[in-house]
Formats: sequence, C-alpha cells, structure tokens
Amino acid sequence: MGFKDLANFNDALLAKQAWRLLHNKDSLFYRVFKMKFFPNCSIWEAQDSSSGSHAWHSIIKGRDVLLKGARWRVGCGEDISNPQQQNEVWKLIWGLNVPNKVRNFMWRACKESIPTMHNLLKRKILNEDRCEQCGVESETTAHALWNCSTSDEIWESTPGFKDRSQLGASSIMDLINLTHEKRKNVDLLAMVMWTIWHRRNQLRALATYQQSQQSLINHAAVLRPQHHAQWRPPPANCVKLNFDGAVFPELGKAGLGVVVHNCQGNAIATLSEQAPLPFSPIIVEAMAAARAITFAQELGITEFMLEGDLEAVINSLRSAEASLTTYGHLLESAKSTLVTSNCIAFSHIRRSGNRVAHNLAKHAKHVRGLSVWVENIPPNLYDVLFADPG
Repeated sequence: MGFKDLANFNDALLAKQAWRLLHNKDSLFYRVFKMKFFPNCSIWEAQDSSSGSHAWHSIIKGRDVLLKGARWRVGCGEDISNPQQQNEVWKLIWGLNVPNKVRNFMWRACKESIPTMHNLLKRKILNEDRCEQCGVESETTAHALWNCSTSDEIWESTPGFKDRSQLGASSIMDLINLTHEKRKNVDLLAMVMWTIWHRRNQLRALATYQQSQQSLINHAAVLRPQHHAQWRPPPANCVKLNFDGAVFPELGKAGLGVVVHNCQGNAIATLSEQAPLPFSPIIVEAMAAARAITFAQELGITEFMLEGDLEAVINSLRSAEASLTTYGHLLESAKSTLVTSNCIAFSHIRRSGNRVAHNLAKHAKHVRGLSVWVENIPPNLYDVLFADPG
C-alpha cells in the first residue's frame, strides 16, 4: 500500500476491513458482524465492547481511522443530506395529526418527487420551469409550497406563519425542521401546503378546460357566417346595461364588467370588479348578469334593458321557469329582485357589439376589488369606452 511505517501500514489494513463493512453489505462477513456487534445501528455508531473479539476491536480501530479522514462531500451544494436530520423529519411527518394523504404528500415533497415544473424539467419532460402562478420564479418544491407570491395572502392569514422571513429555508425538509425547532404548528404547516398544492392543480386543470372550451368556441365561430353586430342605444326614458365576464386563471380570479348607456348612447356609469374564479366560464357570465341587475338597483335605475353576448344566460333570464343549470341559482336570485324594477327587455348581442362591457371585464384584472364610475368617466377608461363600434 506504499507505507513504510509499520504502524501506519497496520492502521491501513484495519481501515480496509472497516471499509468492507461499509460497502459490502451483501457479504457473509458483513451479515455476521452486523448481527453480532451492531444489529440496531450502522458501523459508524457501533460501540466497542470488552466482550468483543480481537477482530472486532481491530475493526473499531480501523473505523476510527476512517472517521478521522472522512469528509462531507458537498459538491455543488444543491443536494446535501444529513441522515440524522432526515430521520427526525421522517418521524415528524409520519407522526403528524393530519389525513394520510397529507402525510404522504409531505413525504413526497421532502423527497422532491411532486411534479413541480422544476422537477419535470430535470426529468426532461418540460423545456422550462417557470412558475405558471407568478410567472417569475423557477417552480421548485419550496417555491410552489412556500415562497410563491400568489400564496402570500394564504400564509399571511395563517396563525404562526405571517412572517415567513423567520423561517428562511431552501427545502421543505429544512422548513419542517425549523418549524419544529421554533415550536410552531407542523400539522398546520402540512395542511396549508397541501391546500396550496391542491389549489395550484385545480387552477391548472381549469386553465386547460377553459382553453379547450375557447378553442371549440373559436372553431364554431370560424365555421358560421360572420355578421358584424351593431350596438344600438335604448329607447327614450330608458337605459341599457351591457354586461360581460372574463377569466384570469393565472390569478385565480374572474372579471365582471358592466356599462350603463342612456338613450343618446352616452356612457353614464361603468363597473369593473374582481371575483373568485368559478369552475366554468359560463358561470362568470351569469355572475356578470346578476351583478348588472344589482348595479342598476344601486344606481336607483327602475327601467332598463339588459344585454349580454352569451345566449344561454339571456335565455335563462327571459324564461319564466326556474333554471336548473349550474349557474341557475345566480340568475334566479337576481330575477327575484326585479319586482321593484321594470326590466323591459333581455337582449342578446354578439361579442363585437358588446366590446365596452367586455373591455371593462378585462380591465378588472388591474382592479383591486371594485371600481365604479358614475358620469365623470376617468380619462384612462376612454380607450375602453370608445372601443365599442356602435
């Protein structure tokens, strides 16, 4: 072995035997010594014994030589493991007072085996790993469950986790360990993370569904003859409310737009409002119709026309029978308030004639909550209002 010093030569031989116990775990040599001298631990934690054989004393001495020369290989620093810390975290996870599916999810998150964009990129399934929620950062497991800005409101409303800077961690395993060390609620941490991941998947599924629906709508629009729709003002002594909805899957929000025109065709009031995103775009349209009726009552308008570009919603409003659709309850509730008003007509118009309401619904993406303007329309909405071809 290149040693001229007999003492060092002897230590090297003993270390070689300890090395065999570390790396040849299928050998008879390993199984015999494991069963007799360290049945419940590894060779690193094994203790010398006065009743042990001379061979065992020698192997322990060789093991100590290896310990003196052992180093923790860090490499690039992306994947550094601490067996003792890992064992403690596994015990924490499997001892959580949460449903089994949440325990299993947290275990997978710690093992980096949930299908984040970054993990899919590493497996060469995707070409990029940018987070679809915030559109800025790489979607690692820690980002998806902890650092993403779209989850700020959730964490800020979670007791004990309002200030996430106190728990700066590069991995979910480190985060669980720090949460436990600071005596915070690990059960709550796990449940919120599972909820965030579940919401993320629901939004992705909804976006796919909406894209498919929109593709069908676009395809149908190409097949049928195109007719330019001309918006027309209401009759004298009456106003017309046009409504429309928009969806923002990346925000988990929907937009509602309403514009009120008088008989001269002038816009006298507008509304842009954000709302929680439902599971279907047609429900957003129904929400916009119901909001238009409520808006008319808030403005004190008693005689009006209601116009939208989704025929199914307009037909439901016209019908005297109760709607049994997924959005029927919204329309029935709104119609029940019309006893104090006089809605003289529910009319359908193509999207090209409903541009103002459509643009107001899209404008809701940049609105926090609700934006209403009456008579004095702000200059920044002029482009939106004058986009209507009528």
